[in-house]
Amino acid sequence: MNDNEFKFNIPEAQFFEKSDKSEGKRRRIGGIASIETTDRQAEILLQKGLDFSEFLQAGWFNDNHSTATTDIVGYPETTKFFEKGEVLPNGLSAKAPCHWVEGYLLDTDKATEIWKLARSLQNTPRRLGLSVEGKIQRRSGPNNSIVSKAIVREVAVTKAPVNMDSQMELLAKSLSKNEESYLKSCSYGQAAIDKPVGEKIGEVGRILTAQSLEKDKLNNEEAISILNKRYPKMDKNLLHKIISVIRELKEKECL
Repeated sequence: MNDNEFKFNIPEAQFFEKSDKSEGKRRRIGGIASIETTDRQAEILLQKGLDFSEFLQAGWFNDNHSTATTDIVGYPETTKFFEKGEVLPNGLSAKAPCHWVEGYLLDTDKATEIWKLARSLQNTPRRLGLSVEGKIQRRSGPNNSIVSKAIVREVAVTKAPVNMDSQMELLAKSLSKNEESYLKSCSYGQAAIDKPVGEKIGEVGRILTAQSLEKDKLNNEEAISILNKRYPKMDKNLLHKIISVIRELKEKECL
């Protein structure tokens, strides 16, 4: 790798599963591809200087930085920039400015192996990570340690250092927007949306539907038990209402 190329590892990736989607769009992946913190080589990648357009138009997810054609394991669909403190799609707050990417794993043997590995790691303290690759256009700062402008061309799915503050989960479609409308209609008001008891309301639907991937159907008591373990301070009446709207949305095939 020459001085104008870069690879930055991020120890966190999210894996989504859409069992009702067509082949090629069932195994959705996502996660922080790049974050503005000092890496193990004492370098920082400025997020506002990154250009993901080439990655989105013609790039791939590859297996562990391989350049072999057969090591293409997926393709991107979208990327989004988040400021520090903003809530990420996985329900966590961004610790620094970062880019979240999403896309799909292909129906190939290698991509299937990665998917199975991701699933097997769910109950362990280890996680897969994402790593951006591309061309550095400008450096700055002490010892040129700051990458201030770069083109992102590919993102690798790779093993990465342990990050105890991050988790990789199998998730279904976020209910954040639907829950917001529902909470307003129930007269909980904007305060319930902006300052929920416990953790962010939008994550509740994701946790419940993630559990549903492992079981055909949960009854109300099982669903309440799951949510109570994760959100012990949340009002039970609100939990019941959230479960009701999730079931209604699933019946209407909105999930």
